[in-house]
Amino acid sequence: MAKVVVSHHPELTAEDAMKIFQSHFTDKYEIYKTKWPGLDFVVKKSTWSGVGVGLKKKRNQTTFYLQGQSGSILVMKFWVLLILMWLATIFVFYPARDFTQHFILMMLFFYSVIKGPSHRLVKEIKAFVEQEFK
Repeated sequence: MAKVVVSHHPELTAEDAMKIFQSHFTDKYEIYKTKWPGLDFVVKKSTWSGVGVGLKKKRNQTTFYLQGQSGSILVMKFWVLLILMWLATIFVFYPARDFTQHFILMMLFFYSVIKGPSHRLVKEIKAFVEQEFK
């Protein structure tokens, strides 16, 4: 998860930030509110690629949290279910030593599938936040 600390904006709300994102990225990406814990809205590039954006304000700073993710909650739930099924299968059919090796390989694979496509989008959103909310 990327963390971008900008100057303090006490008047800025998550809805205001979402509107600023919509005005800038309206032609490129879909932006919508989310109920995902810790995130306020999602910048969706495709079903497979998106960035969750969370806004937190402290006494002297405003912080944006950017989380690369799939662009669809349904796809994320599918991947979680797939990972859980895979873990159950490996746990039942492989000894502990093989389980560790398979677990590491599986996590690398799923990380590249889920987070990989969003990596460039996170960089783009991070650059936008740093420029727009100096």
